[in-house]
Amino acid sequence: MCGFVIVPAAQLELLKIAMKEHIQLTLAEPGCLEFSLTADDNDPCRFSLYEEFVDKAAFDYHLERTRESRWHKASKNIERHFNIIEQ
Repeated sequence: MCGFVIVPAAQLELLKIAMKEHIQLTLAEPGCLEFSLTADDNDPCRFSLYEEFVDKAAFDYHLERTRESRWHKASKNIERHFNIIEQ
């Protein structure tokens, strides 16, 4: 999956903390090959997203794990712009 998220300015600092944990937990998941949320150089509220998993089952596990995560709860109000690419 690749794309970007837009974080409301008022939530930026809180989401940066949740984001750090989210990245660490995702990278530790079985089947996660790559995961990054990278701040945009020109817009502090925009973060590029790239994630890659070994297969659909690993991606589904990621989605299930995150449903109860701190990141999921903290990020409810962010704009998400993603493309899922299956190979």
